Amino acid sequence: MTALNRVDLLKKRAFEEKGFDGFLIANEANMLYFAGFPGASCLLFP
Repeated sequence: MTALNRVDLLKKRAFEEKGFDGFLIANEANMLYFAGFPGASCLLFP
């Protein structure tokens, strides 16, 4: 399983199965992993 597939699976499980409204990601490295965006800060809307 690739990193992209893991992230897509995480998003699907969080939103569809757990009913999450969004994610709060504070670490820049995690933002790059999660969104593919290397910026220091950003706001994502599902």
